[in-house]
Amino acid sequence: MRTIALTLVVALAPSAWATSITGHVAVAGIDTYNATSVTFENPALVLAATDDLSVMLGNRMITLNNIADFATEPSKTFFTWTNTGVTVDMVIQSLTVQTNNAQFLTLFGTAMISETGFDPTLFDYTFSANRPDGISSFTVNVAPPSIVSEPATLFSLATGFLFIWGIVRIHKRKPTRGVIDGRIHQLSEPDTAATKPAWQAGGTISQQAW
Repeated sequence: MRTIALTLVVALAPSAWATSITGHVAVAGIDTYNATSVTFENPALVLAATDDLSVMLGNRMITLNNIADFATEPSKTFFTWTNTGVTVDMVIQSLTVQTNNAQFLTLFGTAMISETGFDPTLFDYTFSANRPDGISSFTVNVAPPSIVSEPATLFSLATGFLFIWGIVRIHKRKPTRGVIDGRIHQLSEPDTAATKPAWQAGGTISQQAW
């Protein structure tokens, strides 16, 4: 009897490699906070989402898990979003309290984002809440480390916009004066056609800031 040895070679096609998640997501809503925790009034709203996370625009309502204790929150799930077979999870990895007073709460840290079809990817996040009128509202911005803005940078940008807005308003309210044939005259719009100022009758007008 002849013995035949057979070698069976099984070729397994490697599964497609998943890739890192790209994009960012911003969420906003109503909350209450104290010295150690945040409680959310669900659902919150997905304000914006881009790239791989843009799938979250398909259902903008999202439920957030309360932050029970700033000190022990790392490793806990902040949200689980599911729609049309796609799931996106955010698990907090680190949490730092930057500001916590009667008017403002600012948190920042890192979080692991998981999405169906992608590798879990480490993101940065910032959480900002304010309650100037007794009702606290918040925004959460989650983005890759190279994109997310630090809280101090966000504050600087907001301050800059307010400064520019104030300058524009002041400039609009400033009166102007004109030099007509060597004499200074106040330039303002007449109340009616019957009160048309004499300086509009002729002469070369140049305007300058008051």
